[in-house]
Amino acid sequence: KAITTCLARGVHMLLPDARMVIDLGAETTTVLKVNERGRVTDWAGQDKCAAGTGMFLQAMAKLMQINLDQMAEYSMRAKNKADISGTCAVFAESEVISHVHRVPPTPKEDIIAGIHASMVSRVMGLLKRLGIIREVAVVGGVARNKGLIDILEKELGFKVQVPENPELVAALGAAILAKENLEKESK
Repeated sequence: KAITTCLARGVHMLLPDARMVIDLGAETTTVLKVNERGRVTDWAGQDKCAAGTGMFLQAMAKLMQINLDQMAEYSMRAKNKADISGTCAVFAESEVISHVHRVPPTPKEDIIAGIHASMVSRVMGLLKRLGIIREVAVVGGVARNKGLIDILEKELGFKVQVPENPELVAALGAAILAKENLEKESK
């Protein structure tokens, strides 16, 4: 609950028009609906499995023998998206390995675009559960991955907003809440 409040307040400070927030973090993915005052009105999260998180992307980058920054570049050059449908990180990793070892192997670009598309499908499930509304902000460290953001925007059919330092939004929200609490106490 506290983290969702921090996310909402941080996004509201940076992107006051945002009404949905997608937090793509290292270990969880969370989607929030926020009102015009930056207050959470509904939320849904996925933290049962690493698939769809920054840790999953990091493991996939290691498996593909590239760094995280390169993943976005490869994904943007993909001609197709490899089918990575496993809802579990272990199964998804097995699918990636099978794409690598096919004869001929699936192009690296297509595998990485498939990894991103797999993550986006999980995010879309959370968004649909809450009901998609425009003015979507994407935060968390994974929001820096332009390849994943590109696939998300294509799936949504519109552009999303990514603040300059998306990994710091929850910390900003926590600072805003701390300031508000201090001001209440001093009255």
